[in-house]
Amino acid sequence: MGSDTPVGSTILSDPLDPDAIGEAIEARLRSRLSSAPETLTADVPVMLSGRPRVRGQWLVIGAQTGAAERDTVDVLPAATSVELLHTQALANARATDATECDIRDAALLTSDYLHSLAYATLGAVDDVSVLEACFDSLSSASQRLASLWTNVEETRPGDSDDPVPIGPVVMGAAGDLAGLLGDNDPDGRAALRKAGAALGIVRWTADRSSLDAGSAAVIAEAVPVEWSPADVQSLGADGINALLEPLAENPATET
Repeated sequence: MGSDTPVGSTILSDPLDPDAIGEAIEARLRSRLSSAPETLTADVPVMLSGRPRVRGQWLVIGAQTGAAERDTVDVLPAATSVELLHTQALANARATDATECDIRDAALLTSDYLHSLAYATLGAVDDVSVLEACFDSLSSASQRLASLWTNVEETRPGDSDDPVPIGPVVMGAAGDLAGLLGDNDPDGRAALRKAGAALGIVRWTADRSSLDAGSAAVIAEAVPVEWSPADVQSLGADGINALLEPLAENPATET
C-alpha cells in the first residue's frame, strides 16, 4: 500500500471550500495518472474531463465533522481514492456496453489499473485499525459494483437502459470513509453514509422526470439497506439535511 505524495501546495486556506478541495483532488489525480502507461489510461482524460469531484469533496468535508480533527491534507489521499474508484467504475461501464472486443478489452484493462491505483492512493494513516477499516470500506463498495455489473451482464446483456447506479454506491462509500477518518461516532458515521448515498441518488436521478418503479428497484439493488434513506421518493435538500441531523450532536461541529 502506497502513500499519496502531495502535489504542489495543498494547504487550503479554507478547508471547507468545495472548489479548493476539488482543485486539490484534481491535481492529485493528474499527478497519479501522469506516470501511468498510456496504453492503460488513454481514455481516462475523457472520463475525467469536466467532472465535478463531488465524491472526494463529500469525503473531505464529512471528515471534518468528527472528533479526529484531521488536517484536510491528511484525507486528500482517500478523497482521491474514491474519485479513482468512480473513474474505474466508468471504465467498467464502458466495457459492459462495448460491442467490439478490442474496445471492451481496453476498457477492462483500464478499469483494472484504476482499481489497483485507487487502493495504492488511499495513503498512510497513523492508526492501523482505521486504515484497515478504510480498505475494507473501499473493498466493499468495489465488490458491490462488481456484483451489480455481473448481474447486468447475466440478466440484461447489451441493455443500458438501467445502468448500474455508480454514484449512490461511491458517494455512500465516501461518506463511510469520512466517518472512519473523522472518528465519528456510529450515528454520525451512519448519517454520512446515508446522506452520501442520498446525494448520489439525487444526482443519478437528476435527468429523470420522476423516480419510476424501475429506477427505484435498481437503487434498492445497488445501495445497501443500512445506507438507504427510508423513502428515496422524498429526497431533496430537506430530506438530506434531516439525514445529517445526528452530526449536530458531535462537539466537533459546534460553533
